[in-house]
Amino acid sequence: AATSVALLGLLSAGQHIVSSNHIYEGTRGLFLDNLIRMGIEVDFVQNTDDADEWESLIRPETRVLFAESLSNARNVVLDVEKIAAIAQRHGIALVVDSTFATPYLSRPIEHGADVVIHSASKFLAGQGAVIGGVIVDSGRFDARRSGEQYPHLIAPARNGGPSVFERHG
Repeated sequence: AATSVALLGLLSAGQHIVSSNHIYEGTRGLFLDNLIRMGIEVDFVQNTDDADEWESLIRPETRVLFAESLSNARNVVLDVEKIAAIAQRHGIALVVDSTFATPYLSRPIEHGADVVIHSASKFLAGQGAVIGGVIVDSGRFDARRSGEQYPHLIAPARNGGPSVFERHG
């Protein structure tokens, strides 16, 4: 749910995600079974550490780079700074799922991630009786700089009031 909400806040029909191939199968299902029905496409990077591969998959309609800080289940460690630099260069958001690493072991925002998500039912709660998710916004993503890519964040509200970005930053 946290992944869905975070991504739907950044994506619209006709847009695109570049994702690490090393992700939780539930997230892969979200991408390939659900978001595709909404007109959101995804391409997968096979070698998460290969900056050139990330760059090569970015299209004009790409709005999100997505990866896990410590992948489930292969334990691939993401070089957050390297991928954040690519996202920043293109003016798109880096969303990092840090469920497996937890905030105790990994703090992706300190390395350039724009949004970090966690499943609260895994290691944050320590047992399976809690269902929930956490979305943490770094507060550094500049929607104005990338305005034409994220018009829904900078356009006035439907009643003519301030935009989402003006109201919440």
